Amino acid sequence: MRQCFSDSLKRRQASGLVPVIPDIKCRSPKEGDLLHGRDPVQTARELAAAGAPVMSVVTEPVHFGGSLDLLRETVQATGLPVLRKDFIKDQAAVVETARAGAAAILLIASMLDRPLLTRLYLLAIELGLEPLVETHTADEMAFAATLKASLTGINNRDIRQLEKDSGTVQATAGLAGKKPPGSILVSESAIATPSDVRQAILHGADAVLIGTALWQAEDMALFYRQLCQARPVLKICGLTQAKDVALSLEAGVDILGFVTEYPLPVPWNLTRQQAARYVTTVRESTCSSRSCLVTGGSPAAVLSLARALNPHLVQLHHRETLAETCQITEALQPLGIGVIQAIPGDQADRLTRYGTADIESVVEALNQTGVYALLADMRSPDNAAQAGLVLDSAFCREVVAHAAKPVMVAGGLTPERIETTVEAAGTAFIDIMSGVEIRPGVKDPKRLRQAAEAIRRL
Repeated sequence: MRQCFSDSLKRRQASGLVPVIPDIKCRSPKEGDLLHGRDPVQTARELAAAGAPVMSVVTEPVHFGGSLDLLRETVQATGLPVLRKDFIKDQAAVVETARAGAAAILLIASMLDRPLLTRLYLLAIELGLEPLVETHTADEMAFAATLKASLTGINNRDIRQLEKDSGTVQATAGLAGKKPPGSILVSESAIATPSDVRQAILHGADAVLIGTALWQAEDMALFYRQLCQARPVLKICGLTQAKDVALSLEAGVDILGFVTEYPLPVPWNLTRQQAARYVTTVRESTCSSRSCLVTGGSPAAVLSLARALNPHLVQLHHRETLAETCQITEALQPLGIGVIQAIPGDQADRLTRYGTADIESVVEALNQTGVYALLADMRSPDNAAQAGLVLDSAFCREVVAHAAKPVMVAGGLTPERIETTVEAAGTAFIDIMSGVEIRPGVKDPKRLRQAAEAIRRL
């Protein structure tokens, strides 16, 4: 059975990672040869191993050096849903796309008159293909809406100029609000950096498609993972006062962290009763913020707390072994409670908990669990209340390099350091606690707002 392209994008989106569609293409009209001796099918395998949920294959031979054989081989090699990109102009091309094993097909509105676009769209659906209707103008987007397209693309360049114009994600900004209701919106072309991905997502895109910049990256798999980590997320941790909870909700903080029943004495620790009030406040708010209990201890203690308070997330930040993390995660998944697992920066701590200090091995092991996200943090049980911590960017980058989950970074962060931290660590999932405080447990309203504004500026 043919796999569903849009369902794969939705699952990726729900995981907290940006759905990034890698474009398998051999040439660029602007940049020339992109392969430089590499095997495109092997590269597709490597991108699948890096977590790509779907693929795009350019089959146009004259300008892009593609072929239907490349499409077939990519489908067989990766086992992923694959989008065929070409200048599709007749029904025969739609039929051959289905026979080649593609899951989706690109239909370019600027190259097809409305009756022909409609016929090709309906034929694609009849053959089990998902049409991605590519638009570049408001009129084209309006027509995509009449088709009720489930996949809509915005090309940030004019495709008729074959990548030789200088497009930007501002094209996505101008059209995203006009997408068909319920459609998955893909921002295409002129996307070269994690910042471009962030801008596309913030402007309303659900996914991005990236080609040339990916092929030009020094380490393609690492660059791909960094693009997937580009969604800006701010967690404010160590909240202890109702006024700070209200301010965080007002400022649009994504995740509100409450240190609760932590096994060691720390100044942010709340009782179960105190935390319950704040978790309820977050759940009953009209915004999309989520609550997170930061805790630890035995699985029985953690599960008792989580079941009683029903937060959106639980952050394990004590001395959990891999087996204990799995036990807690499996028990909380049916309740819809996600788990964030902290990875200690200290080698001895990793060795004690995981039987190895090797970061890649620890991350790969956690990739196989059901945890929602990983936390690369300088704070550990041994320095839980220590001030003056400094983020280790190299440690964070190595976690990102191997993670198949969202990676949050923490430790010594301030509003002023958010932008440089995102660039250095390779992820935009930021956790701040003491960096926005007047004193432990009491937030500084000005600095908390500065942190929220800094995330929005990324």
